[in-house]
Amino acid sequence: MRELSWLERVGLHALRRGTQGWPAASSPVSQLDPHERQALRRIERWAVTRAGVAGVLSAGVTAFVTLRAAALEHSDKVAYWQYVVGISAVATVFEVGYLYWDALRTVRQMAKSSGVVLYAGDSLNHGVALALARAALELPNPPRNPLGVDPYREARRWQLLAASIIYKAKIALSTFVLKALLRRVLGRLAARAALEFVAVPVTAAWNMVVCWRVLREARIRAMGPSLTKELADWIADTEPGVAASREFSRLVAWALGTSIVKNRRVHPNWSTLVAHLELPEQAEADFGDCPRFLATLKSAAVVHQRAALRALVAAAVLDGRCSSLERQWLEVVFTVVGRTAPLAEVSRACKAFVAGDGFDPSPFQI
Repeated sequence: MRELSWLERVGLHALRRGTQGWPAASSPVSQLDPHERQALRRIERWAVTRAGVAGVLSAGVTAFVTLRAAALEHSDKVAYWQYVVGISAVATVFEVGYLYWDALRTVRQMAKSSGVVLYAGDSLNHGVALALARAALELPNPPRNPLGVDPYREARRWQLLAASIIYKAKIALSTFVLKALLRRVLGRLAARAALEFVAVPVTAAWNMVVCWRVLREARIRAMGPSLTKELADWIADTEPGVAASREFSRLVAWALGTSIVKNRRVHPNWSTLVAHLELPEQAEADFGDCPRFLATLKSAAVVHQRAALRALVAAAVLDGRCSSLERQWLEVVFTVVGRTAPLAEVSRACKAFVAGDGFDPSPFQI
């Protein structure tokens, strides 16, 4: 097992405190009752508000310090930058530390309100707790997976790096663009104070957006284990006894392998689904080979085709969103076997899952 990072260990410690004795959900966690929905909305609303306030305070302090030190900018640039950068760094550290602490606290409250039990007796549900901790701290999921598929095999490394840099620099880029627009529109009329305080609403807005994304992902991971059990049963229920066949296991594993190649990440719910299906190891197969999968699927028995198609639909639903690459892949795969891809149904299923309505297989005629 990979050694956990310091942040992961901190996250696990924060989540597992006092979780013994939590009330268990009366229904599957993927199906929220009205009381649970109301509680989650309240928790998320206040967390997003707090994130915005933290952004206002951090950016406001930085802008205020910058204006106060303006007199030094021409007389002593070294002292000016030491003063501004030092105070900004301290404000940022406090802001980030608070956001991490509050995200972990909020995710823990969400897990409790939705009925997630992180302890079974004295044993920690390590997989669920670690997935929630990573969501709260915005940590990427490791690419390792039970099927040995490289999720980045079709992605260009420079694109992944560029996307990561742009995401991390989102606040600075937004502030720069907004300042440039103000200078363009107002010209010399734009007071320095106005330009410096542009960062305040930008930082607050980004904090709120990121907080919302974090909590949405945490909700998906909290409800995921319950949903994946339903999806695994649905995949195996194409015909009595078919789940015991080697061809079923091979095609389902292959479908799930290609799904993470197209999704370019290994979601914790995906790993849980693979565990529920109890797919045997088949070392000779490359489960990330999309062209060979299509050729094999086309010549497979109809019952095995149905199982593979259900696996692809399940993989698209269980992370709460169906990306453009996944949609394109679904269209290609369904076309190969002479079917129409149920893209609208997949989209509705994703929304239903995130809303806490569980999964309804009836719209999928597979």
